[in-house]
Amino acid sequence: MAIARQPHVLLWAARRFDAGFPHGIDGLTWKAGDYTPEFRLKVVRAVIDDKLSLRDATARFNLSGESTVYQWVKHFQASGAGALSGIKRGRPKKPEPMHKDIISPPSPHDNSPDAQAELRYLRAEVAWLKRAAGLDSAKFQRRKALIIKKLRRGHGLNGLLKAAGMARSTFYHDFSAIRKADKLLALKELIFDIYHLHKGRYGYRRITLALRRSNGPVNHKTAQRLMGELSLRVVIRVRKYRSWKGQMRKIAPNRLKRDFTSSSANGKWVSDVTEFAVNGEKLYLYPVIDSFNSEFIARSLSKRPMMALVDTMLVKALNRLTPEDAPVLHTDQGWQYQMTAYQGMNRAVGVAQSMSKKGNCH
Repeated sequence: MAIARQPHVLLWAARRFDAGFPHGIDGLTWKAGDYTPEFRLKVVRAVIDDKLSLRDATARFNLSGESTVYQWVKHFQASGAGALSGIKRGRPKKPEPMHKDIISPPSPHDNSPDAQAELRYLRAEVAWLKRAAGLDSAKFQRRKALIIKKLRRGHGLNGLLKAAGMARSTFYHDFSAIRKADKLLALKELIFDIYHLHKGRYGYRRITLALRRSNGPVNHKTAQRLMGELSLRVVIRVRKYRSWKGQMRKIAPNRLKRDFTSSSANGKWVSDVTEFAVNGEKLYLYPVIDSFNSEFIARSLSKRPMMALVDTMLVKALNRLTPEDAPVLHTDQGWQYQMTAYQGMNRAVGVAQSMSKKGNCH
């Protein structure tokens, strides 16, 4: 009763009564029925075409509330009349949180026995995954036993076996078979340690040299064969692109001398070839940048470092010059910038070339 005496509640009740009066007592009762798409479209047309307010449309069609009309109009304006046939009653369900079954790892400061045991297992699992990538095939079953043997120096056997999905009896059986059949087991373990110590960057030649320093004479063919049996492959470093191919044509003097500041636009331009990888493919960017405000004057992009792309980039840049502009174009001593045609295009419009040291655009 105290709430009913408040002025804003009385005002709301009066408006509700006034709006629902044309429908009698039915206009003041709650509606929870389903509405056909045709009826919803009729209400929306009345709001849009007849310029009815949401309150007036609610009263005219005897609906439960203004929010219902608002939602119908919103769906119609977004997707047309077809959207009025797929509206469900009630509020949309909240999406269930992803990975709700994943439990966060225990804190290292939790000293309870269960937490410490789980923490030891997680550390063993991480160590196993680092060493055993790509060993799901049964062909490498015995190598799994060898990896577990190596990791036992820092982790418990139970955790390693659980992470590897290997039974204890299978581990002892495979490792015993390795020790009996393989006379070079100690050498294999040493090769395995050297390979992972250098993060896979050592091939069989460098591993052979390392073995000779620590284990005496070892034939390089033996090291190569044992690395093949252990499926150890060297990680090949990707060579970076270098535009320096030697002095092929005239080298321009260094006019900027590391002074890249400019007091006006189109006074000093800088350019260089940039290589970067996108989705496993190499791309080469050829930009021309104004030192005055770091604006891209022109640019071109290609999958190969071709002279045609450099020419295209230069033509785009030169077309932006006015007769009064005479910029200095600074690059390194790459083979593209030594070409006679490239230098001739610059001279024709009064662009002075500047080159720094080889392989260094500064």
